[in-house]
Amino acid sequence: MRTKFKAFEFRHRVSLKEYLETFYDKDFIKNEDKFIDGNLIIYCKGDKENTWEFPNKKETKNKKGLLKNKGDLLDWVALEEDIQLTPAIPIIEKNRQQLSNYKTDLYKKYEDLIGKIVKRFKHNLKYSDSKAREYLEDRGIKITDRLGSPMYYHKLIHKMRGHYPEDKLKRYLSNLYICQPNKATTRKPYFPFEKSVVVPVYNKEGDFQGFHGRRIQPRDKNKYFNHAFLTETKKYLLYGQHDTSIDKAIKRTKQLILTKGIFDFMACYQHGYEQVYATLDQRISFEQFKQLKNKQCNDLIIGWSSDLEIGTISSLAKIELKNVTVKSTANQDDLDEIVRNKGGSALHKLIKKAQKAAEQSNRAVRNVAQRILESRKNEGKIVNIEKDELFNQIKNSKGTHKKLKRYLKSKTSQKNQFTHKNYVSIPLEFIENVDQFNSELRTLLFLLTKQKESLPVRYKLNNLANELNLKKRELHYHIKRLKNMKYLMKENERSGNQYIFNFYPTTVQYLE
Repeated sequence: MRTKFKAFEFRHRVSLKEYLETFYDKDFIKNEDKFIDGNLIIYCKGDKENTWEFPNKKETKNKKGLLKNKGDLLDWVALEEDIQLTPAIPIIEKNRQQLSNYKTDLYKKYEDLIGKIVKRFKHNLKYSDSKAREYLEDRGIKITDRLGSPMYYHKLIHKMRGHYPEDKLKRYLSNLYICQPNKATTRKPYFPFEKSVVVPVYNKEGDFQGFHGRRIQPRDKNKYFNHAFLTETKKYLLYGQHDTSIDKAIKRTKQLILTKGIFDFMACYQHGYEQVYATLDQRISFEQFKQLKNKQCNDLIIGWSSDLEIGTISSLAKIELKNVTVKSTANQDDLDEIVRNKGGSALHKLIKKAQKAAEQSNRAVRNVAQRILESRKNEGKIVNIEKDELFNQIKNSKGTHKKLKRYLKSKTSQKNQFTHKNYVSIPLEFIENVDQFNSELRTLLFLLTKQKESLPVRYKLNNLANELNLKKRELHYHIKRLKNMKYLMKENERSGNQYIFNFYPTTVQYLE
C-alpha cells in the first residue's frame, strides 16, 4: 500500500519534467499538451498528466516486472537505477527537496473534492447525525470543526452531484480510495460508510491522507479505522502535525504531550493543552518519533496507559531527544476516560504532576530495536536471507568468520523478495560494519536463524555450544562480546538444577 501511495504522491506532487531535467540531463521542448525530448514524451493534461512514454517502443517488461515504455516518476527511477519500486522511494524523497512545489491539475481537483467532502461530513455531524452527537457528548468531547460523521455512500453521491458529473465523481472517489466504483464497501482500504465519528488527516505538507474514525456501534473488536492511504501512512505521521497553531503552542509552552487516538487528542486540546500530537494506532513507530527531533520543547509528556509503550517511548527519547526531559502521566486510564469520568480538572492535575518516566525495561529496549528494523524495511535498506541458506553457510564456516563476512557482503547486491517469514532481515548498515565482528559473528547469525519473529531463543549453554561445535569457554566469550557490542540480550531462568537462557539476538543494536 505504501508503494501505491508514494506512486500517487510522486505522480501528482513532483514535476516529472523538472525531475528528469535536474537529475537525468533531459531537455524538454513544449509541443501543445506534451513535453518532448527525442522519443520521450511527458504528458501535460488529462488522465496521463505528469506521466512519461516512449510511444515507439513495444510494451515489454524488465526482469522486475516494470513496463519499459511508459509509467510515472517512481517507475522511471526504478528502471533507470535497475531496482524495485520500494528502494526507489527514498531516492525520490531525497531529490525532491531540491525541486519546486508542484501539483497536477488533477490533484487540485482532488483537493477541491476532499475539501467539499470534509465540509459535508462536518455539516452532517452538526445538523443531521444525532447518534454521533450523543456519542461525543457521552464521551465528554465537544463538537468542533475537527470532527465529522460520514453519510451513506449513495447520499454522499447525491449531495455532491451538483459539483461534479456523477461518473467523474465516482471515478475520483475510487482514485482516492474513498469507495469502489458504483458501490460502497467496508473492505480495506475503502471507507466504511456506517455510523462513526471521523477526522480528516493530513501530513506535514497539508496533503490529505485519509479519514481516521471510530465506529459508534462496532460489530466486532475493530472500533477504530484508518482509511485510504492512511492505512499505510499512519506510521509515518502524527495527528496535529499539519496544524501551525499546535506548533506555536509547543514553542510557547516548551512542552509536547504525546498520546494516542483522536479522543485522547481532543481531551487535551479542548481543555487548553494545544501542545499535543497523537498517533493513530496503539503504538508509536520509529519514523513517527524521529519527527519530534526538531521540536522546540523541554518536556515530553507521555499520555499512554501502557507501561511497555511508556518504556519504549522513553527509550526512543534517549536516542532522538538528547536534551528533553521525558515524563509520564503514569495513569492506568486513557486521557479521554479521565475527562469523561472525572472532568477536565483531573486532566489538569495529571499533566501538572507528571513524573519523570521510569527507567525502561529490557523488553522496551528490544521493542525499540524491533521498530528501528521495521523502519529499515520500510526504507528498503535491508537484505532478506533465507534461514536455511544462512544456516548452511554457518555450518560450513567453522573457524573462518571471514567467509561469512564475504557471504553477507555478496548479498547486498541481491534484492530478495519473500512473502513468508522463514528468513532473517539484515540491515545494510549491519553488513557495512560487519568487519567489527570476529568469530562471534557465527554465533549471532546462528541464533538469528533460530529466532521466530521477536521471540526468545531458548537454550542450555551446553546444548548451544554443541550445536555450534564450540567449547563452552569459547561460547562464553562470544556471548560476552555480543552483549558488550549491544547485539545480544540474555536472560536466564531456572529449570530444576540448571539454567535455561533466553537469547534475544538482533541485527539492530540494543541502545539503552
